[in-house]
Amino acid sequence: MKLGDQPAFPIASKMGPMADPDGSGKIGYGGTLGSHGMTLRQYFAAAALQGLCANSVFCAGLADLPLEQRYMLAAVTAVFHADALLSELEK
Repeated sequence: MKLGDQPAFPIASKMGPMADPDGSGKIGYGGTLGSHGMTLRQYFAAAALQGLCANSVFCAGLADLPLEQRYMLAAVTAVFHADALLSELEK
C-alpha cells in the first residue's frame, strides 16, 4: 500500500465473532470491516488547504478570479502540496 493510501488515524481493534457472522465482511449495522476514515493524502491536503486559506497573500492573489475558480485553485494547490509532501516522505 502506498503511503498516501494509508489511514491517517489508524485504530487497532479486535472484532468479536458477532461482528462478521457470515464471513461477508459486513458488520451488523451495514458497515464494512476495514474502513479507516481519511487517508494520509486527504489529511495532508486538508492541512495544506487550511494553511492556504489562512494566508492573506495567497488569498489576495486570487481576488480578481470568480469565487468558484478561487475555490478550485485553492483545492488543486492543496492537493499538489500534499502529493509533494508524500513524495518526499516516500524517499
